[in-house]
Amino acid sequence: MTDSKKTFGVIGDPVEHSKSPNMFLAAFEKLKLPHDYQKFHVTSKDLPEFFNRLQSGEISGINVTVPHKIAVMDLVDGLTPEARAIGAVNTIYNDNGKLIGHNTDGPGFVLSVRSQFEDYDFSKAKVAVIGAGGASRAICYSLLKAGVNDLLILNRTFDKAEALQNDLQKLFDDKKIQSATFKNDVNLSRRNFLINTTSLGMPGQDWAGFEFIQTLSENSIVADIVYIPKITPFLKEAQTQNYQTLTGDGMLLYQGVLAFEKMVGQPADSEAMSKALSQSLS
Repeated sequence: MTDSKKTFGVIGDPVEHSKSPNMFLAAFEKLKLPHDYQKFHVTSKDLPEFFNRLQSGEISGINVTVPHKIAVMDLVDGLTPEARAIGAVNTIYNDNGKLIGHNTDGPGFVLSVRSQFEDYDFSKAKVAVIGAGGASRAICYSLLKAGVNDLLILNRTFDKAEALQNDLQKLFDDKKIQSATFKNDVNLSRRNFLINTTSLGMPGQDWAGFEFIQTLSENSIVADIVYIPKITPFLKEAQTQNYQTLTGDGMLLYQGVLAFEKMVGQPADSEAMSKALSQSLS
């Protein structure tokens, strides 16, 4: 690692909403690094041309947001075990001239749990996850890797939940992984950790209510990965039931911290990144 100026960035279509520049630039300033971080609006047809810039070293590393997280897997030189298992890439870094695709979304969620609930014992968690898309896949994989032994995947379309269950079971054959159709009257009385990875309860979503939250075990944790607003309707309902809550900005922060460390090659200043993220979300 030299102190010569390098350019990093985030690609997406759209990309203007990204908070990654706020976090990275704050960390560069705090660590007295001369680097730059930019937003790159890249369409699907422009991806190969953009990767030429990565290969040349003009750009030293990137974060990847929608809709490119799967497409870039075919353009990198290699994948980390996390990215391969999750089936998506949100971070690309240069490793001795080779572009490596990585995924920090799931590990970022795990870090957010550990940050708020110190010494949390994942082996005692009986987790229910709502949703079976990319975010759910990343979180489920990372939770199982962190020690969770009992996982229930809930999705309105059962086939998607079952497919995710089967994929994870192949990787974690010693874990109890189940899937079910998600309905408003689902019983979660055996569960003590509920995670929403969908837009459930947000404006425009057709949803009857959150009665199912009331069936959780006492002292449960309820998490939502949506970060605008910070306290979602889902979390508001959890608070009325006196459950512990975990907001989505924590996952956003720590996936950025982990991405920084891979891309820049040194520890991030999580405090500076957290402050910058809070300011950008306020």
